[in-house]
Order: sequence, then structure tokens, then C-alpha cells
Amino acid sequence: MPQLNKLSPTASLPYVISQVNDAFSKIDGENLTKVIKDTTGTPRLIFGKLPDGEYGLVISKEGTDVLTVFD
Repeated sequence: MPQLNKLSPTASLPYVISQVNDAFSKIDGENLTKVIKDTTGTPRLIFGKLPDGEYGLVISKEGTDVLTVFD
């Protein structure tokens, strides 16, 4: 599992873009998908290879399972 950096809300846009690109490179190199659940156990964030075969980052609205947006 790649080590991903936490981003500060005050981080500059170039820094954020750099960190996101680095994270995608790490995930792509290991062909990983990371799904993160909220405090209620609902999958809210998917990062890496998406169910449709593309790579990306998808965050769902509160209360919506992020994996259902691909159905």
C-alpha cells in the first residue's frame, strides 16, 4: 500500500496537484483501488482504478454509496 500524504486546506494549488499526481502514480504502479468509508460505514470516496476501468478520484454526497454512481 503506498503511503499517501494528508493535504491541508491551506495548501497551495500547485502543491495539491503535485501530491495528487504522485499518489496516482503510486497507485497506478501498484494497480490499487482505495475505497474510504465515512463514520456511518458508507463508502464515500474511491481513489485509483474505478469500477468503469478509468483511474480517478470520486467523492459521493453524504449518505450516498460512492460505488453506486457506477451502476
